[in-house]
This record gives sequence, structure tokens and C-alpha cells, in this order.
Amino acid sequence: MNPLLPVLLAGALPAPPGFRAAAPASAGELRVDERLSLEELLRRAREAAREQRALLQERVAVLLQKLRTDRDSRASVEATRRELAALGRGAAPLLASAIDPGSEADPLAHAVADDVVAILLEVGVAPATEELVAVLRSGSIGGRRNALTLLETHPQPARVFPALRELYESSEESLRRRALQAIATLGGAEANELFEAALEDASPDVVDIALEALADAGNAEVAGEVLALVQGAHGPEHVATALRYYQAVPEALQAPHVLALVELARGTSLSSGRRVLVLETLARFDLALDRTASKAIESIAQDGDARVAEAALVLLSVLGDKGARRDLLAPYDEQIRANKKWAQAYLRRADALYRIRDYKKAVLDYRKAHGLQVDDNEIDHEPYIGLARCYALMGDFKDASEWLGKAPVSLATLRELVSDPDFAEMARDPKHKSVFEGR
Repeated sequence: MNPLLPVLLAGALPAPPGFRAAAPASAGELRVDERLSLEELLRRAREAAREQRALLQERVAVLLQKLRTDRDSRASVEATRRELAALGRGAAPLLASAIDPGSEADPLAHAVADDVVAILLEVGVAPATEELVAVLRSGSIGGRRNALTLLETHPQPARVFPALRELYESSEESLRRRALQAIATLGGAEANELFEAALEDASPDVVDIALEALADAGNAEVAGEVLALVQGAHGPEHVATALRYYQAVPEALQAPHVLALVELARGTSLSSGRRVLVLETLARFDLALDRTASKAIESIAQDGDARVAEAALVLLSVLGDKGARRDLLAPYDEQIRANKKWAQAYLRRADALYRIRDYKKAVLDYRKAHGLQVDDNEIDHEPYIGLARCYALMGDFKDASEWLGKAPVSLATLRELVSDPDFAEMARDPKHKSVFEGR
């Protein structure tokens, strides 16, 4: 007996109308009847599948047209999106081509493409792998970007990695950068090998693009290669991008990485501004330093460059060095003793206290500076923004909003503060995010 026939008859596949298994009269007759019955069953199953696909294609086409024509009604757009998502994974290959808005700057086409991207992210991209790769290879710039957004969520990185690598190796810089971001997000052995090579590339631009992609993806898997870069001969020219990587991937900032950055700040290969940048960036982390790194920072605090020395004192103060804190604040204390009515003296000490995360005492100095300025009829935004920062970092969003609301700054400045890390949590709070719009 054909081994497939019992499975078909048991319901694994639906029997077409009129199908009936013949009662065999003999072994030879059984073989003939089985063969004919199975062939007919499979033929009808294939025909039914084609019919179902045609119906699905028709339904997808109708709903996509609704997405294009009903843009004035947000409720209608949402309802259509839900209908398309409800069609499930089987509709994914039919939707894939709609992620490409074309080369024209058509807002409607881009809006529909964005909707389809959201639907595919919901239902899953695996069934549309071939179609998405086709868009990636031959679509418009917008279509390729959308394909990357979808393919970087693929559950099987090995299936899409060759196409992503092909795009990275052959496209213009903006798409190469985005392709690297997608590769970094996917991760995996092949992706890590590509990044290892990119971080050793002779082109500084390629190295920086790779570091930025790793930062955007939060990829810590190649942290060892980033450390080798920082420690190597080309570390100084890439230190700013490396710092961005560590800020995005703080778990990568282990003791060897910290020491490598401190050694860069202690040496002469960096400009004064870059040395300060390294130290100020490290001061934003909760670090546990070994004695070697601590001694290196202490030596930087004796540097002849006043800005670099102060940045080292800030870092040591954040790490709990009371002597460094006294040395850091001493000049500001002396300025205040010399002229207790000078607002700038309090403002400068408040800034120093903010930098070492002593927000409560910084608030006192910012308030004092503000009061003296009011007495002198001065208008300065710094006390307002400083107070708002400190209150936001202490979790007091109510007072932070109050000071931002009173700050003599433009609406553009308020909107820029949304992307400031100090205000990140506050900007996500529904009760207080409106202050960044001047409301």
C-alpha cells in the first residue's frame, strides 16, 4: 500500500468532493486504484491551493487599495491594517512588494509602505524572505531601507546574511551604514567575522561606520575587537566613535577597556579636548577601577592642562575620592568667599557639583545664582536649565517641569532637550513630556 494514502484518508489533507477509497478485489487491483486515487487527490489539493492563493491575492490587493484611498480616516487605516494582519503569515509574501514606495517623493506611497512594514513586523517576516531580499537587491532607496528594517528581525540570520553583506559591500555609504546596522542587530558568527574585518579596515571611514553600527545595535559580541582597536596605533583617531560605542553598550566597558581609555587620556596622542572627552565620558559610568587605573587618573589630575586636570578630578570625585572632591571645589569655594554677591561664582560651583552628581547641593547653588541674578535684573537661562537637569536626574519631574517652563529659552531649545540623556526619563513621562513643546 502506498504509505501516503492512510495519512490522506486519516485527515492530514482534506479529501476532495466525491473521493472514495476503492475496496480492493486483489493486490494488483489495489495498487492501480490507490495510484489513481492519490494522483487525483493531490491534483485537486493543488488546484484548491491555487484557488485559495488567488483569493488571498485578491483580498490583499483590495485592502492595500483601501490603505491608499482612505488616508483621511485614521480609524479606517487602523481597521484595514488589522484586517491585513489577520490574514496571517500566508499574506506576508504578497505584501512584501508594497514596502517599496518607489523613487518618487510621494507621501502617500511612503505612508502605505510604512503601514505594510508595521504589519509584516507583526505577522513575521520569514515567509516573505525571498520577496524581501528581492526588494533589498533591486528596490528604491526607501524600499531597501524598509527591507533592512524587516530583515534585521529575521529569525534565521544565516538565510539573509549573504544579501545584507552584498548590500554592504556594493552600495553607497548611507545604505552601507544601514546594512551594517542590520547585520549588527542580527548578530551571529558570520556577522561578527565581518565586523572584526571592518574594525581592522585600512579606511578610517569604514572603521567608524562599523563602530557606529555596533553602537546602534547595542552589540557587545565584538567588544574584544573594539578593545584591540582602542589599544592599537589607530585608537586615537577613533576614540570619539569608540566612546559612543561604550555609551551605547555599557556592559562592554570592563576593566581592560577602562584602562585602555585612561591610558589614551594620559598620553600625548590626543588633543586636550579629546582627553577631556574621554574623562568626562568615563565619569558618566558607575565604574569599579583597579589600582592601576586609579593611579593613572591621579597622575592626570596633576596635568599642566587645567581642563584635563579638572576632568580627572571630576572622575575621581565620582569614584568616591574625597581628596579629589576637595581639590575640585576649592577654587570655586574661594571665588564665593571673595564675592558672595557674584552670581557667576555660585553658578560655576553648581556646574561642578552637577558634574560630580551631587545634585542636591548643586540645586542650592543654582537657586542662589538665580536669586542674585533676579536681584540684579539679569536674565540668564543657565540657572533654570541647571535646576531642571538636577531635578530631572533626582526623579522630581514636577519641579524640573516648573523650571523648564519658566526658562528664558526658545521653543527650539526646549525641543532639543528631549534628546538630552539627562531628560530622557522625564521626556517619556506622559505627565511632563509636554513641557518640551512649550506647553
